[in-house]
Amino acid sequence: MGDVAKTSGMLVCKSPPRFIGRFAVIVTLGILCRPVDAHAVTMQTHVQTVELTSAIYLTYNYNQFIKFDTRLGTLRAVTLKLNSFSLGGSFTFNQGSTGSSTISAFNTGILFYAASSSNNTANNGLKTNVDVGSLPKTGSVAVTNQTLPRTIARRTSATFNFDRTRNILTAPVVILNLSATNDLAFYKGTGISFAPAFTSVTQFLATGSYGGTPTRDYTQLTTTVNMSLYYDYIPAAIPEPSYYGLGLSLATVGLCLVRRLAKRQHRPPAV
Repeated sequence: MGDVAKTSGMLVCKSPPRFIGRFAVIVTLGILCRPVDAHAVTMQTHVQTVELTSAIYLTYNYNQFIKFDTRLGTLRAVTLKLNSFSLGGSFTFNQGSTGSSTISAFNTGILFYAASSSNNTANNGLKTNVDVGSLPKTGSVAVTNQTLPRTIARRTSATFNFDRTRNILTAPVVILNLSATNDLAFYKGTGISFAPAFTSVTQFLATGSYGGTPTRDYTQLTTTVNMSLYYDYIPAAIPEPSYYGLGLSLATVGLCLVRRLAKRQHRPPAV
């Protein structure tokens, strides 16, 4: 250490101002760029949200999400949530020429399929079919223009309207929650590839007592579904220079400057 200090003192004393300035800059940068101890990284979440509007009973609802970019870090969990669910439009009940019926309540639901050949999806990452069940969990879907229960006599019909802006869910519903390595593999990728799609069918049910041969018209009913896919992951570690690497770099730069100074001092004077 004494020799190093002595050498440093000699360099400062015998060096020209330009060399001293460069040396000071290098030392300052070394202090500012010194590595810090890496702390434990907390898990982060990347969220994608989609909204789709579909008709009752007609077709499979289909949507997809961008895959998790594995360059961002290590994927630890995937969660699919149903955020909101609303019913809009109108439903018409025609009693026909015989009997009478009484409608006491309306319910709706949504069924998510693990895979369906009906719309050419090979596998969408769901482990099993998920039936959200009757919505709302308590009570019935609100009708805006009728009072329930409602009795429809023969040769008459009734139309029931629903508020499409009203969220039927009382709280978000978890559809998918994966953490196993083989399940997460469906959702990993890079670029603009797509995560496994989900397929679903929306159901509508009028409960009550029925007589005769009534007919039901669902064609004017639509649902709006809002869903979010959550990627929980540990961010990729950012490489940091080691103390040894930084010290070696500074020593190399210093040695180069010393050699350049020595060459200048031994250079013969210009004639």
